[in-house]
Amino acid sequence: MGAKMIFYSEHYEKCKNGNASLYDHVFEMNPFALNSLDVKTLAKTVDGMISYNNGCVEDQWSIKLENISYIPQLESICKDLATQIEEKYFGSPCKFEFIHCYRNKTTATKESSWKWHYDDCPREFMKVGLYLNDVNTDNGCMQILNSKSGPKEVESYRTHPNAIKGDPPPVYPKSRIPDTEVDRLLSDGYEKHNVVGPSGTNFLFTPNIIHRATVPKVGVTPRDVIIFFVRPSLTKITNYTRAANYFKSGKNVKRYELD
Repeated sequence: MGAKMIFYSEHYEKCKNGNASLYDHVFEMNPFALNSLDVKTLAKTVDGMISYNNGCVEDQWSIKLENISYIPQLESICKDLATQIEEKYFGSPCKFEFIHCYRNKTTATKESSWKWHYDDCPREFMKVGLYLNDVNTDNGCMQILNSKSGPKEVESYRTHPNAIKGDPPPVYPKSRIPDTEVDRLLSDGYEKHNVVGPSGTNFLFTPNIIHRATVPKVGVTPRDVIIFFVRPSLTKITNYTRAANYFKSGKNVKRYELD
């Protein structure tokens, strides 16, 4: 019997069955071809649920849908995403560990994910963002710190599921980027880049790049977005939405258990 796996990197190596490597990718705009009708139908369903407060939970920053696993188009989109992720980006089966769907609030304060931060997640954890409506600089787009050589990525010490929070300490306290450090990066060639686009816009990124959400202006239609937390899997998932966790799970989104 082989030695027990400890690290996420070991797990990924065991998962791999192709040449692609997730380590080669930091941020990519619109890498996925998705069925536009599926996206449109999903967007309409999500808009109706949020508008009528059906299955919602709310905090000071956003209106979240507790569970959207039963929406048929979500599973179709997951299958399309997984096929492309596995072939082009991971070289392994993948699993959507978490699927979070929410609408930005115009009353949000510039704290939490609305402050420049990195997620301090395992490097093997990637995210896919999918905009359900048209997103621009007025209605709550995501921003990243970008440069000619790519976005600023911060190292995470969460190398295995039992990594202790704060030991070693994160590069930036509480994974929030001090204003002085943002100013230094901006003076060193980085710039604030707005992630915008029409409904169906998608993007793949390591959540350890420096990024933030923005607050929609009053009187505009706020951003509706789904964030897929995707990680390598030892086995091929047969039903992605059933295997995923949602807001109501209460699980730590900065870790996942090894298969």
